[in-house]
Amino acid sequence: MDKIAELEQRIAILERDKVDLRRDVVGTSSVVVTNIDEKQITLSVGSPSSGAETGSETLDGKNDPGTYFEVEVPATWVTADSAIIVGVHAEDTGDYNEAEHAVFANYIGFSVGNIVPGVSFTIYAVSDLIINGNVSIFWIGA
Repeated sequence: MDKIAELEQRIAILERDKVDLRRDVVGTSSVVVTNIDEKQITLSVGSPSSGAETGSETLDGKNDPGTYFEVEVPATWVTADSAIIVGVHAEDTGDYNEAEHAVFANYIGFSVGNIVPGVSFTIYAVSDLIINGNVSIFWIGA
C-alpha cells in the first residue's frame, strides 16, 4: 500500500470513529509534566495554577511547503531545565481537517532546542510527508 492510500485509509477510519484524544488533553491548561526520565514521561492533571505552560503554534506549510520546519516560541517562563512536549493538535486549520491532523501525528517528529532562559525556545519538526498547508501543533512545558 502506498503512503497516499495508507493516509486515505487512516483518515477514513478517524472520520468514521471521530477519534480525538488530543483535544481532551490540550483543551485544558491543567496538564503538568511531573516526571521525565529516559523511558517514561509522566503527565498529571491538576489545576491551571499547577505550573504548566501551554500554547499552540502553526507549521506554515502554506507559504513554505516542505518536510522541515522551525518555530521560535517566545517564553519568559522557560529555563535551562525546562521540559517541553510538542504534538499535533487535531483541529481544522482550513488547509487540513481534524482527521488529517490526527494522521499527521504519526508522520511528524518534534524536538525542542535553542532554549534561551527567560526568552524563547525553538520547536523543530521533521515530516515524512511534504506539508503544503498549515498544520496546528501544541506544546506543554514546565
